[in-house]
Amino acid sequence: MKLLGANLLFSPADLSRGGGGLSPAMLDQAVARALTLHQRGQLQQAGEAYSRVLAADPGHAEANHLLGLIWHQTGRNEEAASHIGKAVALVPGNAIYQTNLGTVFKALNRLEDAVASYQRALAIDPKLAQVHSNLGVALLALGRTEAAAEAQETALGLAPTYVEAYANLGLALMELGRRDEAMERYARAIALKPDYANAHNHLAVALAKSGRLEEARQSAERAVELRPMSAGMHHTLGGVLMEMGELEAAAESFRRAVQIQPDTTAYRNLGRVLADLGRHQDAASALTAAIAGDPADASAHASLGHVLHDMTSYNGAIESFRKAVELRPDDAQIRVSFGAALLASGRIEEAETAFGEALGLDSESLLAKSALLFVSNYRETSTAEGAAAEAKTFGEMVARAISPRTSFANTPDPEKRLRVGFVSGDFYEHPVAQFLKTALAALDREKLELFAYSTAANRDETTERLQAIVPNWRSVTYTSGDQLEAAILADGIDILIDLSGHTARNRLLVFARKPAPVTATWLGYSGTSGLKAMDYVIADRFVAPETAADQFSETPWRMPDSYLCFSPPEQAPEVAPLPALQNSFVTFGSFNNVNKLSQATLALWARVLAAVPNSRLLLKNKPLEKQDVAERIRETLAAAGADLSRVDLLGFVRDPGGHLGTYGRVDIGLDPFPYNGTTTSCEAMWMGVPVLTLAGDRFIARVGESVLNSAGLPDWVAADEGAYVAKAAAAAADLPGLAALRAGLRPQMAASPLCDAPRFARNFETALRGMWREWCDRNG
Repeated sequence: MKLLGANLLFSPADLSRGGGGLSPAMLDQAVARALTLHQRGQLQQAGEAYSRVLAADPGHAEANHLLGLIWHQTGRNEEAASHIGKAVALVPGNAIYQTNLGTVFKALNRLEDAVASYQRALAIDPKLAQVHSNLGVALLALGRTEAAAEAQETALGLAPTYVEAYANLGLALMELGRRDEAMERYARAIALKPDYANAHNHLAVALAKSGRLEEARQSAERAVELRPMSAGMHHTLGGVLMEMGELEAAAESFRRAVQIQPDTTAYRNLGRVLADLGRHQDAASALTAAIAGDPADASAHASLGHVLHDMTSYNGAIESFRKAVELRPDDAQIRVSFGAALLASGRIEEAETAFGEALGLDSESLLAKSALLFVSNYRETSTAEGAAAEAKTFGEMVARAISPRTSFANTPDPEKRLRVGFVSGDFYEHPVAQFLKTALAALDREKLELFAYSTAANRDETTERLQAIVPNWRSVTYTSGDQLEAAILADGIDILIDLSGHTARNRLLVFARKPAPVTATWLGYSGTSGLKAMDYVIADRFVAPETAADQFSETPWRMPDSYLCFSPPEQAPEVAPLPALQNSFVTFGSFNNVNKLSQATLALWARVLAAVPNSRLLLKNKPLEKQDVAERIRETLAAAGADLSRVDLLGFVRDPGGHLGTYGRVDIGLDPFPYNGTTTSCEAMWMGVPVLTLAGDRFIARVGESVLNSAGLPDWVAADEGAYVAKAAAAAADLPGLAALRAGLRPQMAASPLCDAPRFARNFETALRGMWREWCDRNG
């Protein structure tokens, strides 16, 4: 938000009525004639006339002052400060000169000098309301907010109908967090001057921050109507429309702002909304234009990095974030984004370094600490104890910053219909959604009323399907923590479930506020949140055995079968015959993200290749299209002794059926560690490919064990690396058995608890009811 600009105390028209200094009559007449030109807007001719007076008398105070005003009006503020400064030196007791010098200093961003000039003017004449208001504007820009508010109050005491002072006071009150008072001041300014566009604009911002979006929209539209050529007004309207989820309309507002004033900020906003619309190429073009306009704009480089990241153009994203870091080396948040791009491309050690640097810049950065906690899941040297300790540290940091709610208006009735809210940034075609679609649809609506809080702008057919299942849908992408907490409280949520953990677009800090009596984390993150305010982690006996209770800050609530309910892919082709029967060699495969392919994982897979003569390894993932990523994987395999002539790397297959059809080339799936596959393993088994997993020491490393046991393949869980290699070799040696398993795996999986949505739904309902009863027992 821009401050209301300080005004010249008197215009040239005012100066024609007095304020001149003593000078010879002829020079006075020349100044008077020049002033007439000035008043007519003939600035060049007036400036030349004032200059002629000063050539004759350099000490003519009024000519210096008026020429200074010309320079200020034409944007030459250094010359303006010089000339008005001479006028002040010649007549230091002239309040007009002091005031206008302050205004020029404000334009030069010499804020302390502006304050001093305004204060000298007020020392001469303390009843100048406009000068008090100008002083308040400068003080607010300096961050001296209380003093700024006092200055505006003084101005209004002197001039109760001074509309600009009401608006400026509103700005100060907003900074002080006194939002309702600010809105009252904006409304008073509008009442005095209904066509005051700035007041409508600032009221729109305040209303939006209060969650009153429809009113904010009306105010912003009125501001645009009054000043259609103001880029700032279109910016405000675009921001309100974004918060309302009307992204196409928001894009149009930002596009209009770009047309009016094609500056970096306008292009940045346009790029952001285009990215949220999924129009990533257009977003990248807008952000590239922003950078062209200001190559030193770190925010534009970072925004472009986010867009390229979303496009899986990881190299480009890394370079954009690297540039942003160079331009703003003290920004912890940009370093976290830089680390996320490195992690996505499989450069785990570099990512961890970036996250560590971010935490070094800001030791209380919850974002950086969360990122470090997340990346530890990929690091093969991490331990269960170390991960638990890091999560505990994160929880302690959060507790220092946020206090949880301790009282609730919810009725502690153990048998009531429960209002259950799900918070996620993955309500679209995303792995998390694959475990929600059939499970949510099977829940009993007589027992549960469902709410969804979507933290991402992404929308697709999966979003539409989920929204049809969940009647109370809230788009909270641009909603602040205060606003989201207020929405959850207004909805009367009994049990609030986090589906993100430490992954992207999470709202863990809202959970730390404890906006519902019962909170739980489930599905989106395989591990503990670390939050003291999170009551439960929904798990099963495999991922959270009784012996691992100390790995969680939450209480594990163990589902009787699986904590997962897989929704089989609807576009899956038929299971292909075992490829080894035709190839005369066995193909091992993994379609997991490259950041899961740890050095230890690739070394173990190299041992599997060595143990099975003539076998091949097929790895498939989008980043493998990039030469540097593919080369790094090959180098790691080669260092472990793998024959690279037996390794195939594939990139992205856009068509879901084509992606799943690629399993027709794979005989045996290999699960990475310590970060196991989840959706990938389920898809492989649905395509008839059994997956070999290594039992780990924590949730993230036990997901494979849970999935395989739930699907009826407990023998495919290896206790250690030696057993992993032995099981791979034994399966590869029994092609008839492998072919039979492949032919029957899909129906076996379909009948298993892993895909039995009604069974899962009854277990889930029982779990939620149990959690609620525990709360009622404590609060009844």
